[in-house]
Amino acid sequence: MQIKQNLGIADRTIRLIAGIVLIEIAMSKHVENPAFIISWILAIVLLLTASFGYCPIYRLFGIRTISGKNKTD
Repeated sequence: MQIKQNLGIADRTIRLIAGIVLIEIAMSKHVENPAFIISWILAIVLLLTASFGYCPIYRLFGIRTISGKNKTD
């Protein structure tokens, strides 16, 4: 089974950058325990969705930011 991509290049790039920033925040010593855990979880989710080009929440709402020539159907 192949995942149908629904994230475009710009969307994936933004998620990648946001995930890296959240990892940096989580690794800083200024973050308390709940914020540390939340930062790591969000970072992992953003990095995974960016790497696969698929967002399950977008699928629920029928959103596709990928252009016609780049999508995998």
